[in-house]
Amino acid sequence: MVAKGDFLECWKWLYAKYSMEGEASDLMRWVVGGLWRISKCRNSLVFEKVDIEPLVAIQLLKQQWEEWMICDEAQVKPSSCGQQVRRPDPHGWIKPPFGTLKINCDGAWCSRAGIGGVGWVARDFVGIFNGAGGIGNIPCVSSIMVEAEAIRVALVACVERGFTSIQLETDSQVLVDMIHGRIQLEVVLDGILWDINYIEATI
Repeated sequence: MVAKGDFLECWKWLYAKYSMEGEASDLMRWVVGGLWRISKCRNSLVFEKVDIEPLVAIQLLKQQWEEWMICDEAQVKPSSCGQQVRRPDPHGWIKPPFGTLKINCDGAWCSRAGIGGVGWVARDFVGIFNGAGGIGNIPCVSSIMVEAEAIRVALVACVERGFTSIQLETDSQVLVDMIHGRIQLEVVLDGILWDINYIEATI
C-alpha cells in the first residue's frame, strides 16, 4: 500500500519505509524502474493505441535491470593517448543526502594534441539520472588542468539548470588538495579555480 498525497510526499514515504533495508538501493531501483515502465505502457496505450501485455512489460523491466547491472560493472580502460581515466570506486557509488544531487565530473586529456574533453552526470540520492553534459576540444596543458575544467563546466551547468543543493565529486585528489589549499596551486589553474570558487558561492 502506497501513502496518499502528491508524488514528492509519496517518494519520501517510500524512502523512509525502505531506506534501512539491507538492499535499499536495489529495492528503490526496482520501484523507480517499475513506475517508469508503467508510465511507458500508459503512454503507449494513450498516444500510440498500443496495448502492452503485462508479461511483456515485466520482461522489459527485467531487461532494463540487466542493463543497469552491466553499467555498474563496466570498467573504463586506459587510453593510449595519455588520457586521465578513472576506474570505478571499489566501494561503489556513495549516495548524497536526501534532496541533494551528486555531480560526478571527469576529464580526459591527450598530451600529444594538448586537447582535453570533460563530462559530468547528475544523480539524486537513489541514483536516478537528473542530467548530463560535456564539452570537447578544450586546449589544456596538463591532465590536472582538464580535471579543473571538468569541475568548472559542471558547476556552470548546475547554475543554468537551477540545481541548488549539490555534492561535487572528482577523481583527482591532487586537484581537491589544491582547491582546499593543502598543496601549492599551479599558476596555470589560478583563473579556473577562481571561477570555481565564485560559482560555488552563488549556488
